Amino acid sequence: MGSGPITRPVLVLGAQPHFALTIARSLHRRGIPVTIATSSLKGPRLSSRAIRRFVRLPSHQHRPDEFIAALSALIRSEKFDMLIPSSDSALIALTQHYEYLSTLLHVACPPPHIVKRVVEKPLTFDIAKRCGVNIPITYLVSNSAELESLRTTLRFPVIAKPRSKMDIGTHTFKVRYFQTFEGLKAAFLADADFGLGNVLQEYCPGEGVAIGTLIHKGEPIAMFQDRRLKEMQGMSVMTSSEELDPVLRQWSLTLLRDVGWEGIAMVEYRHNRCDGTAALLEVNGRYWGSLALAVHAGIDFPFYEWQLAHGEKPQVPSRYHVGMRARWIAGDILRLHSLFKDPISVGFPRPSRWKELVRFLTDFKPRTRAVLWSIGDPVPFLLDVGHTLKRLAAEDAKAIIKRLLPRRMANLLRTYKRYATMVGSRAGAGHKVGVSLNPGDRGGTNS
Repeated sequence: MGSGPITRPVLVLGAQPHFALTIARSLHRRGIPVTIATSSLKGPRLSSRAIRRFVRLPSHQHRPDEFIAALSALIRSEKFDMLIPSSDSALIALTQHYEYLSTLLHVACPPPHIVKRVVEKPLTFDIAKRCGVNIPITYLVSNSAELESLRTTLRFPVIAKPRSKMDIGTHTFKVRYFQTFEGLKAAFLADADFGLGNVLQEYCPGEGVAIGTLIHKGEPIAMFQDRRLKEMQGMSVMTSSEELDPVLRQWSLTLLRDVGWEGIAMVEYRHNRCDGTAALLEVNGRYWGSLALAVHAGIDFPFYEWQLAHGEKPQVPSRYHVGMRARWIAGDILRLHSLFKDPISVGFPRPSRWKELVRFLTDFKPRTRAVLWSIGDPVPFLLDVGHTLKRLAAEDAKAIIKRLLPRRMANLLRTYKRYATMVGSRAGAGHKVGVSLNPGDRGGTNS
């Protein structure tokens, strides 16, 4: 793609605030207009000085034809010249229409056959083994009978993860921990497809370490490393910038080159400080949760990617700030809530609830940056925290009411809910929905 005027806008697909907003703010600082679009009906609209417009598109999973029609109409009407996926679901949606979208603008991800190598975990692990990159002991177990044959082989705790991100909307969890064979077998018995949809891995002691990379024609344009100080369900909550580990740096480059990757990626490892060992967890072919820390530390990945797409050469500093900390406050609230409600969901080993409560309060330090906070643009931070508190309050109230309701009444409500859902889905199947080629004219598009 050749150089174009800096006023040409960029479209970011995916509306997770600490991903999408960091991209928007990076480009907005350079005078590049940014629109954020999402095909999810869940979650509040994003509002920020860095966002020119927020658009809701039809679901790419349930209404794919309407999705691509509305997306292409939006691209043409707003004259975007670059489309950036900021979530796994957005990445998958773009790969399903990659060839067509590439005729309209620059799509900031590799072709589908390359993307598949990082969203399908078995493929990623096969490539990693070929490259000499350590991976955890991994088991592909299809059913409970195969699981039973591994009773004496499995070493607990064991972690279950989805095998693929291609059908990410159907997954009920990102990471699930099992401490006993009986608990794992119960999951297989409760869901006949549990083994087909997930991989099992040994638990690796240590902390999550992310190597963020912008790679262009096989060469690293920028690299950044951070360590997770807090996490929940595979999501980073608080991270710290650190020097690039030479071994992890080389592993990441070797792996991405073998994959054939081009553009932004994050390679995640589990690193044990005690013995220096590390193992690959996954490769994310999009921006990651601790991106804001990289930008604060001096590595402005979104702008560098924009420059490459427009034929410019990024001026990347030779060093970045080490020891900086960034904290996703809403994520930390979710983590603390989970500790008191379902401790095992936070991770293994289980942290002390009361120690973590004290830690939550003491982590409000000037040297720790809040990921979404900006004194000149405070609304996104307030909306993110407010929405999180509102959702948790609603969930807790619902759980309390369920406990207080007589069992007979609860059963009647469940039956009614199932009936209403069934009737609604039948009505939806029998009703043909028209496709609007102008997202701005669709009800609820600009919300």
